[in-house]
Amino acid sequence: MAGSASHMFRAQKLNNGWWRVFQTFTLGGTDKECFFRLALLDQTTMAALFKGDGVSGVYTYGAQLTLGDREESHISTTTDTVTRAADVVGAGAGLVYSNVPMVEPPYNMATTYAKDAAVYDPATKLVYWSMVAGNVGKALSDPAFWNKRTAINRWAMFDDRNSTQTSNPEEIVSVFSAQAITQGLFAGAMDASEVRVSMTHPTRGLVYSETKSLVLPRSGSSFFGWCFNRLRLRTWFLTLKLPVFANALVTVTIKKPGGVSKCGMCLLGPTIDVGLSLMGLSTELKDYSTTTFFTDGSSSTVESNFQYIVGDTLLFNFVIGCICYFVWRKYGRAVFSFWTALCVALVLTVVSLGISKYGLPRILSLGLPAGVIVLVFLFAEFENRNLTKPLLFLGSASYSIYLIHAVIAHWKHLFIGVGTRENDLTGLLLTALALASGCIFYVVVENPISRVLHERSKRAMPTATPLRKGSLNF
Repeated sequence: MAGSASHMFRAQKLNNGWWRVFQTFTLGGTDKECFFRLALLDQTTMAALFKGDGVSGVYTYGAQLTLGDREESHISTTTDTVTRAADVVGAGAGLVYSNVPMVEPPYNMATTYAKDAAVYDPATKLVYWSMVAGNVGKALSDPAFWNKRTAINRWAMFDDRNSTQTSNPEEIVSVFSAQAITQGLFAGAMDASEVRVSMTHPTRGLVYSETKSLVLPRSGSSFFGWCFNRLRLRTWFLTLKLPVFANALVTVTIKKPGGVSKCGMCLLGPTIDVGLSLMGLSTELKDYSTTTFFTDGSSSTVESNFQYIVGDTLLFNFVIGCICYFVWRKYGRAVFSFWTALCVALVLTVVSLGISKYGLPRILSLGLPAGVIVLVFLFAEFENRNLTKPLLFLGSASYSIYLIHAVIAHWKHLFIGVGTRENDLTGLLLTALALASGCIFYVVVENPISRVLHERSKRAMPTATPLRKGSLNF
């Protein structure tokens, strides 16, 4: 390279034996021109004046000069200067490079297209099929002449659908210039064996690199399983470790040697903390069955949910309720007034809601405070019968409330709306709805059924016949 004040060189090996060579440079204040030279070196003397031996050589293709601060994808042209139709991922962002070929040509209104000819819209990256022969000068939005299909192959992993996939033999290589500061990357709906992610800064060079195998463990502590079990691949990849750099390039390589790499989703951007989930979050199903592996490679699996029942925190809540009952049976007498018990319950409720937001286990944040509240009310003195009757009614309707609250929790989006943000207020409203609906269900359904069953059981029991006076003889 000559005629420049500074320059930087980089080479990238492609999967077909070719190398892609980049060179960025900055002209000095008095520089008028610059040029680069490609020559073969003599392997022995390393001299750049190798005249050739009739066998050695090099092919060159696709030389391109682009004004900007980074290398860009190739623009097919011959003698004319062409302005790029930007490879836009989002507003202000760019797909700098992709090794996935562009099969369909860009649409040109001056070109005549045959029936079933395929083109793509440079603005939307969507493929259109010609509906008629001799199709010329018709807008792509006209359904009488063009049938809109999915995104082009290169763009399928970036569209708004996870049912479309970008595919390429061996590997998919994409280089991004992000719109904003980049902290995380997610790739999903993949068919690949390995993912590589790297970040390169213009001045600091390589600042991050990670390689992740998508092959799931299959041995199960068994040599036989390691050799013969079916190979399973993870279909997604997530990293939240990208360093915070502006103007950095992110390279994603999705590999499947000997096959076709596929990717249906690729998201890149900053991470946002949306808070803790109420019931926990999992990306895969959890199998609670137990498998025993033997030395000959065979195994025995017992399909059971017993481990789930033992490990469920709701079971501990049930145990706390049983403890409250036995404590009341042994030491049951009035110790607190009703208003004292109510104040203690309100304080514990506020404390419980507060500590539940810090990620503590439910048995600590909700189970124990609820057990203490129940215990306090068991030892409270209810002097006013007007307070006792509603509480006894709620106790009788507790099973109906339990059944109805699960239905409301499942269909809560019908009551509060899909886009409504869940908070303490919506939680209180749903709780009130569950209580009211459960009480109605108890009055209309459960209580009548219980009465009918109780009457039938009484009629089924034999009645005792009283002895007549004076009928006993000793």
